[in-house]
Amino acid sequence: MIGYLPDFLVLGCIYCLFLHPRWKREGSDILLVKTLMYLHFALVLYVTLMPLIPMLPYLRERPCIPMNTEPFIDVRLRRGDYLRQIRLNVLMLMPYGFLRPLVQKRPLFIGTAVCTFLYSLMIELMQPFAGRTGDVTDLITNTAGGAAGYVLSAMLRPLTGALLQKINKERDFR
Repeated sequence: MIGYLPDFLVLGCIYCLFLHPRWKREGSDILLVKTLMYLHFALVLYVTLMPLIPMLPYLRERPCIPMNTEPFIDVRLRRGDYLRQIRLNVLMLMPYGFLRPLVQKRPLFIGTAVCTFLYSLMIELMQPFAGRTGDVTDLITNTAGGAAGYVLSAMLRPLTGALLQKINKERDFR
């Protein structure tokens, strides 16, 4: 766990010095949602890529593991715990898909799906440098999770809108 400390210190400093002051000016509701998104981002980094900072000096020495580019090969070959992996990958980016529309002026499904895809692509492209294998199946299932999060967010919009409006009484939240 101590190996993760530099990463969490950097993430904490970025939040405290740059993001929190900026988001606070946008209102309490936006601060809450964006902070939750940032915590989710930190958790995703922890699960997929950390520790990053301690490994930077050794990056050139690490063998680069090629990305698996065949979708759902584990399912077809019944390799490993593929159903669990698919469920976890869908669940991993569902919070992002749920939270993103709450900070958008005009939330669109396609915008959330594309941003989720790019978020997942960044993770999958960086994983080989962290000694892990990037996988196109993860990219697909992560994007599906973000899309499902958007749908859930749209269904619960009256409830989340009312809650956010209570947090920030000055803003009309629809």
